Amino acid sequence: MTLRLVADIGGTNTRIALSDDGALRAGTQRSFANDDADSFDSLLQSYLAATGAQPREIAVAVAGPVRGDAARLTNRPWDFDTRSLERLSGAERAVLLNDLSALGHAVPTLPREHLRLIRNGSGQPGGQPQRLVVGLGTGFNVSPVAETSHGVICPAAEAGHISMPGRVTEVLAASGMDAAQYPTVETLFSGRGFAGFCARRLGVAVPDGRRVIDAYARDADARTVVDDYSALLGWLMRDLTLSYMALSGIYIAGGVGRAVTVCAPEACADVLHLPCPIRKEVTPPLWSIEEDSAALHGCARYPF
Repeated sequence: MTLRLVADIGGTNTRIALSDDGALRAGTQRSFANDDADSFDSLLQSYLAATGAQPREIAVAVAGPVRGDAARLTNRPWDFDTRSLERLSGAERAVLLNDLSALGHAVPTLPREHLRLIRNGSGQPGGQPQRLVVGLGTGFNVSPVAETSHGVICPAAEAGHISMPGRVTEVLAASGMDAAQYPTVETLFSGRGFAGFCARRLGVAVPDGRRVIDAYARDADARTVVDDYSALLGWLMRDLTLSYMALSGIYIAGGVGRAVTVCAPEACADVLHLPCPIRKEVTPPLWSIEEDSAALHGCARYPF
């Protein structure tokens, strides 16, 4: 049995736990507010001191780009490298993953109770399963998930910085919005993007999109805006489905994505499942990852 320390480091919070041979160890998960620390190093040292753990391996998911043995948080000036992680934890080996890649490694074995089905699919794709995790939170990114005879493969991606798909731009322009304000995917499909979209549509300042979500059930204008945004998300995922041939399932992650599809699931799923000559009768099931510790499961299962 190999003891592994696993961590999921977001822009706001950090979660740390222990795992044995691919499974999280019950009762070991701790959550920390990043504002209370000046670096991940101090959080790691606090966790090890409190638990007395002596891991042989350490796997860390980071909400930012990973380049080989180094990484940096996108929304906080924290840097990471595998040698420092090994030295601080006493582990024999360490690995850094993008947080969406960690979710990708979790998806094939994530318990059903950690998922919410938004819309079931139809038809069965041939060959080995290909899925896609779509992370819509503080920022935007995706993780392709391919199950092969050699295990799960999650290639790196930076989809938030690609140009906005043409169909999304067309829908924005048709609604009277200035599509030029959204040159890349993340400028619209992110926390700030959602708040800005709501502000432009409602004609009032929206410092936090959560207020519009909270008003969905009682305010017709808020409902229309969220429905339209959910449909735009459907158009984006329609393109992403073909880009990655993710016919075995789309998995939405992140606070914005989950909130929008709780309020307006049909608007998103209806667009995603519009007829498509390329995928023919096959439509991918659409899920939401509801478990905040899902990335820890992925770190636990990542093959060194």
